[in-house]
Amino acid sequence: STFKFYIDGHNFTVISTDFVPIKPYVTNILNINIGQRYNIIVHADQPIGDYWMRADNQNACARITQALDIKGIVHYNGGPMSTPTSSGYNYTGACVDEPYASIVPIVPLNAMAANKEIDETVVIATNAQNLYRWYLDGTTFQSQFDDPTLYGILKNGSVPNYSGDLAIEVPELGEWVYIVIESPIPLPHPIHLHGHDFFILGEGRGTYNAASSPALNLVNPPRRDVALLPAAGYLVLAFVTDNPGVWLMHCHIGWHTSMGFALQIIENLANIRSTIDDTCMVTEVCDAWNKYAGLDSTSGIGNENSTINGTTSNSNGGTSSRQIMFDSGV
Repeated sequence: STFKFYIDGHNFTVISTDFVPIKPYVTNILNINIGQRYNIIVHADQPIGDYWMRADNQNACARITQALDIKGIVHYNGGPMSTPTSSGYNYTGACVDEPYASIVPIVPLNAMAANKEIDETVVIATNAQNLYRWYLDGTTFQSQFDDPTLYGILKNGSVPNYSGDLAIEVPELGEWVYIVIESPIPLPHPIHLHGHDFFILGEGRGTYNAASSPALNLVNPPRRDVALLPAAGYLVLAFVTDNPGVWLMHCHIGWHTSMGFALQIIENLANIRSTIDDTCMVTEVCDAWNKYAGLDSTSGIGNENSTINGTTSNSNGGTSSRQIMFDSGV
C-alpha cells in the first residue's frame, strides 16, 4: 500500500530519497511506498508536549483494518509523557509518490538518449492451472531455486536457456537502457530495481507515446531505486550499464512478485565472474542448497515461490523455464 507519514503539528526537511542526497525541501506529510527510504530532519519546534506520529494507510490503494491507527508517540522532554491528544492533518487520500519536482539530486546527472529500450505491459490473467498470475508482455516470472541465474553463469560461463523475454541481456557497458512499464489496471505498483539507482524520466496516466505524452525529463531527473507505477498509467525509467551482474526488477509488493511480476537484467555477462571475489563460495552454497533441499525428493523441502521441476505455465498454455537472482530482502 501507500502511506502518508507525519507528526501532528510538525514539519520536516527531506534530505535524501533511497540514499540519494537531494536538495532539501520542507513538507509536513511524506508519501512513502513499499521499499522506499527517506532521510528526514524533524523540526522539533512545537510547544513541549506529546504528539502522535502517524503512518496512515491509503485505502485508495489497498484497504486494511484500522488503516488510520498505525501510530507512535513523540514525547518532548519536560512534557507530561502521556497519551497524545494531538490532531492529524487533513489531506486528500491518494496513491502517489512524492512530487518529482521536489526530488532534485544534489549531484546533478543528466540522462542521455536510449541505446536500448525495454517495453513491458503489465496485466493479470489466469494460467493453464487456472491460477491468477501477473504477466509482463505475455510472460509470467517464476523463480527457480534449484537453478538461479548467477549460479549457472558461474558454473558454465553462459546464461541458462530461457523461454520468453523476462531475462533481458544488456551485454555492453556504458549504454543507456530505458524501461517503459505500462498497466491498464487501476492499481499502482512500487517498482524496484536491484543494482542501480534509476533515473525517473516520466510518469502519467494512460499509455506512453513518445509523440504525444509529456516530454521526458532528461535534465537531472530524480534518482532512486523504487518508484510508483501509477494506477492505469505508465512509468519511464533509465539507467546506465555500469554494474555487471544479474539484477532483479520487480513490483515491491511481495505477493505480486511471487505471482510473476518480475524480470531480470543480465548486465555485461562477460565481466560478471570478475566482479565476484569468491565464485567457489557461491557455487558451493548453491550445491549445498540443492543437496539439502532434496531435489532427489528425500527431504520434502520446497518453496511456494518456486517449482522443483523447472517449468511453469505461460500465457499460451505452454511451459517456460524461469531463473532468478535471489532478492536480498532490501
